[in-house]
Amino acid sequence: MNVKQWISRLLVVLFAALASACTVIPLSSLWQLRGFDFAKFDGRQLRVLLHLPEGVQATPEALRIGLRLHRGGGSTEVVSETLVLRPQAADAKAALPAAPQAKGHWVWLAMGEDDVRRLDALRTKGAAWREADGKAEGRKLETEVSPQLCRLGSAPLNAGQVRLSAWVRWQAEQAPVLLLDQASAKEMDEKTASEPVPACGTLAR
Repeated sequence: MNVKQWISRLLVVLFAALASACTVIPLSSLWQLRGFDFAKFDGRQLRVLLHLPEGVQATPEALRIGLRLHRGGGSTEVVSETLVLRPQAADAKAALPAAPQAKGHWVWLAMGEDDVRRLDALRTKGAAWREADGKAEGRKLETEVSPQLCRLGSAPLNAGQVRLSAWVRWQAEQAPVLLLDQASAKEMDEKTASEPVPACGTLAR
């Protein structure tokens, strides 16, 4: 399932913001996100915590994040990267948030070393542009977030029927910040709400 959305710069810097609009993110969380520094955070510490409904699984490439950094200032130069967050073993030291009322299961996601290097390279490029050009008009960072989910069982399932909750942390031992609270794909991107969720056994290996 590819749930694609464009998000504001504040949420761009938090890859784990799996939403396209602030209307699905709690106001208390938006306040906490103000402390996030895209230029300085350690990508190795970034964790996304998903609560998925019963019968829905994250694929090995659970979350794809496409980034496009535009130089601006009249330049057409653009740098693009695709980062992948993959399921990882649960953090035994991390306290889980209160689970949603809906039945489901927890999945921790993190970037591998290759993706961390790609992120660092993009940030280095952005810093070089700022050094060379200053505050160029039109410089922007765009992101496209695509959860990669599959369904168990034979019953058909559309993206609009899936509700998920998501939290993020960007520092070790930080309490996860709530981003989505039982949000549906329709709330995030109405265009993809009717897309079918593939059966797990049919995914290419």
